[in-house]
Amino acid sequence: MCGLIGAYFYSLRISKKSILVAECSALAIHHGSASIEYSKIVNNLSHATKEFSEFNYKLWVDWAREIEGKDNYQLGGNNPRPLRHVLSNASEMLANYGSNNNFRGMSASRSILSVLRNGVDNFNDTEYQKLLKKADGKYQDFEEIFGLPSKSASITSALAFRWACSQLIKRVSREDWKGIWESAWLEDGWLTNYKVEFLKIKPVLNDARELLKSEKAKLAHSVFPLDSNIDLFKKYSETLRIIDNLLEGCDSNILEVYQDWKFDEEMSQLVVCSMAIAFFAMSQLDTVYMGRNE
Repeated sequence: MCGLIGAYFYSLRISKKSILVAECSALAIHHGSASIEYSKIVNNLSHATKEFSEFNYKLWVDWAREIEGKDNYQLGGNNPRPLRHVLSNASEMLANYGSNNNFRGMSASRSILSVLRNGVDNFNDTEYQKLLKKADGKYQDFEEIFGLPSKSASITSALAFRWACSQLIKRVSREDWKGIWESAWLEDGWLTNYKVEFLKIKPVLNDARELLKSEKAKLAHSVFPLDSNIDLFKKYSETLRIIDNLLEGCDSNILEVYQDWKFDEEMSQLVVCSMAIAFFAMSQLDTVYMGRNE
């Protein structure tokens, strides 16, 4: 009797496995075209955005090196971090803040530029001296010294970010920050070139978004809609999310609004925000390139 029961359950397991294999085969066949199209779209997207991604890296690194030429190093404390490191630390911190809020439904650029809305320029010497006492002579990232910014509060209240901003304000004059910002919008300036590079890829991003949506729509009312294929559905959803992030959070017109900004005291923060948007764009595209190789 036990042998018969064992044989029954063994047969049942084999039957279930066969059904599962048949379902997977049916899914693969049914979604074959969508999978091929996805690969084509992502490969094209990777190729078309490569120069834009490389430019963003140069903006993030080389612009900071240029600005370092305006540094009054001795005003930063005892053996302070190089100014280019302050800029990269602050902008990466701000990009991560934008990325975290992006998952909660707010565009990355809106979160990044909230620095201007909330203001971080209300420093006083008492606060500066307190932060300096803790960070002076230390070389690690500011988050290691002051702690990570809270995900639920404005980044302008984070000590690590405030310290970075205070260093920029202390070490580069307001007049120099104004000149740096204005130069970025000259014919061959960093942000003019950012605009040129973004406008090259904007039509490609729009086309890729429409093609991905079209492929999803083709399967929407079929026997196996795209969401029945977990892996492929995830790839489509993630790539569409990244494209939306780039179009809505990294468009050059977001920064153009601030081109003739009149508040000189906020110019250093505008530079950090611009670098953060470039870093965010670069990180989004890195995800696309990784997906291409999966």
